[in-house]
Amino acid sequence: MKIAVVTGTRAEFGLLSPLMHKIQASEHVDLITIVTGTHLLPDFGYTVEDIKSEGFTVDATIPEIASARDGADVARQVGSGIVAFTDALVSLAPDALVLLGDRYELLSAATAAFFLEVPIVHLHGGEVTEGAFDDTIRHAISKFASVHAVAAPEYRDRLVRAGEQPASVHVVGGFGVDLVAATNRFTRSELEAELGIAIGEQLLLVTYHPVTAAPHETQKEIDALVAALEKFPDATVVFTLPNADPEHDIIFAAISKAVSEVFPDSIDGFHFKEDFYYNRTSRQMEAQIISIAPTFKGKELFWVYYPELKYAISAEMHNKLFQREFKSTIYKETSKDATIDLMSPPEHIEKVLIEQEIGMWRTF
Repeated sequence: MKIAVVTGTRAEFGLLSPLMHKIQASEHVDLITIVTGTHLLPDFGYTVEDIKSEGFTVDATIPEIASARDGADVARQVGSGIVAFTDALVSLAPDALVLLGDRYELLSAATAAFFLEVPIVHLHGGEVTEGAFDDTIRHAISKFASVHAVAAPEYRDRLVRAGEQPASVHVVGGFGVDLVAATNRFTRSELEAELGIAIGEQLLLVTYHPVTAAPHETQKEIDALVAALEKFPDATVVFTLPNADPEHDIIFAAISKAVSEVFPDSIDGFHFKEDFYYNRTSRQMEAQIISIAPTFKGKELFWVYYPELKYAISAEMHNKLFQREFKSTIYKETSKDATIDLMSPPEHIEKVLIEQEIGMWRTF
């Protein structure tokens, strides 16, 4: 028997991981792992590598679903995702598909599986999320599903009232409980070392995701949140970055601005991710900025997707970055094709890039 599990975000993978390990260890079931969403985006940490580091084989990737600027982006990606998931499920031929939660990438998977008659096991159905289209998506996935594993009796009752067969709905508890039990907790000093900051007496963990299913003004809302946090000047504030829903870039930019204004002396530099490519028009190697991260003691604090950040900075600053009016050093190269030793000194990396450019010239 083959059971496929779809994961699209780091948040839901953390909940799925204990279950995936149990499926993987079974002598009677083969695990199929399908990865999509922000797992495949460098600006969200390229967390597909975290999945591999836990010992899982990635059997298929669905890059058609990524971050979205607006509802039109979401709609197009869901449509493309249905096609891609259909092809993957036909190829992998699972006997069942496990979906956790309410993300729109899972709606694509559920739609494809439903019409392919692949039974769906839906985890954490029957819950309510206010202010997000996730709520509607969760209920839609539940209607596609054949088996439901819910976290509490009230969620079971909600699904039954919605028409699901009582025998198909099982109260199994929250999957986060397994994760907490298996997690090694940091000491205070270990957490400070991991974050690269000193933690004060009061620690605030702040998460804000885009509102997608209610009237909203994202810029005003995130500005109000930052203003409220300024009333706690002695607190250590740790932001988690938002998900990939529409207008997440506004929240990204506001958090970046707040951190740089509150801790300007703490930021000691910036790391850039750039795409070097051969411009056939100008016939030379050029660089395009993909994302930027402020650094503290040389450690990246967070990454911001530059094509979205550029709308929040001045035209003068954008031009300086575009024209590369800054001093920099190449410290890492990730091309799969280039034969560059990542441990080489920056001068050697630059030399290899120049040689590659010369080699391209010789082909014309």
